[in-house]
Amino acid sequence: DIVTADCLDYINYGEYDVSLNKKKTQRSKQPDLFVLEDFLKDDRRRDLQITYGTKEEAIGRSKALYGYRKNHKLQDKIRISREDKVITVLKIEGGN
Repeated sequence: DIVTADCLDYINYGEYDVSLNKKKTQRSKQPDLFVLEDFLKDDRRRDLQITYGTKEEAIGRSKALYGYRKNHKLQDKIRISREDKVITVLKIEGGN
């Protein structure tokens, strides 16, 4: 038998009748965020440049990187800038 996501609402789990809440599907993490996280862990590197295929893609991803910086309270640790299709991330000296 195959159980699909639609059928999960009807499954009886023993003595508990579980109704599943519909949650927002979380988007998977973009590859550039993995690169940024690895960069932040590497104490030897001070700058990171990520080149995208188009200027529009770079603009969109720069917004995501700014959001990541804000959500992880990294404003005093990294500086993010974009020029055309290239996003540059710099570690700020003294920003521990």
